[in-house]
Amino acid sequence: MKIIRTLKVTQDEFFDCLEENLVNTVNKESKSPISISDIKKGLKYSKNEDDVYARTDFTILEYERGRLYKSKIKSMSDSIVMTYMTKTTDDGLHVTFEQSILSHETRKQGKFMKNFSELVFLSRMSNQLYDMQHKIFKKREGLTEKDLAMPQDPLMKHITNKLKKKGK
Repeated sequence: MKIIRTLKVTQDEFFDCLEENLVNTVNKESKSPISISDIKKGLKYSKNEDDVYARTDFTILEYERGRLYKSKIKSMSDSIVMTYMTKTTDDGLHVTFEQSILSHETRKQGKFMKNFSELVFLSRMSNQLYDMQHKIFKKREGLTEKDLAMPQDPLMKHITNKLKKKGK
């Protein structure tokens, strides 16, 4: 699944936020603490290392600050590859967020359930990007409350409007 959003942040702010989130997550959930300088291709860490059933392994597959972050998350039940690609435009930071969930590709689902699952994941992906933007806004000085208001995902806004029309 893939979404593209334009955020009102810089590449440096986006990658600072990404790195900060990663360092905080690793240092909270892993036995081996890391720093921002450790974030590079090949970095591996695990969550719940001692429990074979709950263990989750994380690996950075590619990392080029300001352009690309790609990681793999592997647990007993799932394997997920996440990619963020960025490009600066006149409108802001163009972020392409791809997520490939192996169990979704191999699981047989009916058309309705498959579409519903994809809609939920696309919405979560979009919200994740807007949450990052919101976090970056909070770090900036001098913004108004209006600037800090998180925009609604366009896909969810469309669905909400359709549901409202059917309810009338």
